[in-house]
Amino acid sequence: MWRETWGMSLPMLPKHLVVTVTLLLFLAMPLCSGQTDRLFDVIIVRDDIPFDWAIASAYGSKTGTPVVPIQKEGLRQEDKILLSGVTNYVENPRVLIVGGYNAVSRNVENELRQLGYFVTRIKGSDRYWTAAWVAIDLWEKNPILVLMDGHDYGSLIAAQQVAKQHGSPILLTDEEDISSINALKRVFEHLHPEKVVVVVSPSGRPSDTTIGKIRGLGVDIQVVKPGKKGIPVLPTPPATRGYTPRNIYPTLVGSLLALLLGIFVGRWISYRRHRGKRLPTLPMVILTDDERRVVKQIMDHGGSLLQDQLPRLTGFSRPKISRVVSDLEDRGIVAKVRNGKTYRLNLMTEFVVSDRGE
Repeated sequence: MWRETWGMSLPMLPKHLVVTVTLLLFLAMPLCSGQTDRLFDVIIVRDDIPFDWAIASAYGSKTGTPVVPIQKEGLRQEDKILLSGVTNYVENPRVLIVGGYNAVSRNVENELRQLGYFVTRIKGSDRYWTAAWVAIDLWEKNPILVLMDGHDYGSLIAAQQVAKQHGSPILLTDEEDISSINALKRVFEHLHPEKVVVVVSPSGRPSDTTIGKIRGLGVDIQVVKPGKKGIPVLPTPPATRGYTPRNIYPTLVGSLLALLLGIFVGRWISYRRHRGKRLPTLPMVILTDDERRVVKQIMDHGGSLLQDQLPRLTGFSRPKISRVVSDLEDRGIVAKVRNGKTYRLNLMTEFVVSDRGE
């Protein structure tokens, strides 16, 4: 039977079609709304630049992306075999290069493209700005940032452990280079951290003076110094527990839109498939007297009627209506669609009424 929906005459919606379209759109929503964290399949860094490796590893541990260190000379044969293994399993693989052209050459970039990769490079004018741009480009927001000295390797592993605890980026500072302070200022403006954890190396870098300059940028500082107590496990700020309003609302709205769009598309496809088709026609005499009274009421109401109206229209009790409708549904004559606390009954067959009213 045809019903008016959104200003169009559309047939009753096939349930499997709505479910299929809606699920496909729902599964696609995280991709459309940016809810996936993993943007790359591989990260490339120079194997003899520990700071680039630390910066890349912070993002790699957060997203589960492998970090592949390469030599200064470029890709070795074993590197190409390793990276080709990814292209054999992933369609249109994406690789991130961390560092400038002095670290990872243009030749490596071209070789990666020849292997089938889409190449993205994040670099700054120095290591401080490289760390800053990685944080800005790959972290939308994070309540905790990790900071270490950009010359002293002594705190590198400790900084990585703190960063891994909270999925944080690693930033670098310098005792004398004002560029590093400007880079930090840019990161703070973009990520609005609640806390910056400064991991001090055994040689005392960054110094209290440098830490004071960073505190002057208006951020809360927690200093982690060498000791025998191990790396402290910091409490996770409430904003990072579960979903935050910032990321749950787009998901809810997107899911609702996907549901509505799925229903609309399903109805439209059903309309296109059934347009111009006539319902099967049967003689009224195949029905029992009770079934005939129910079917006539549905026909008199345009082929669609709420089940809870039938007791008043037919004089039958509710249990009897339920039995008759179930028999009609089993024979494919009527389709039931949940409508609040009752059902909407849609007639799936046209009946020919004889001159005797049968």
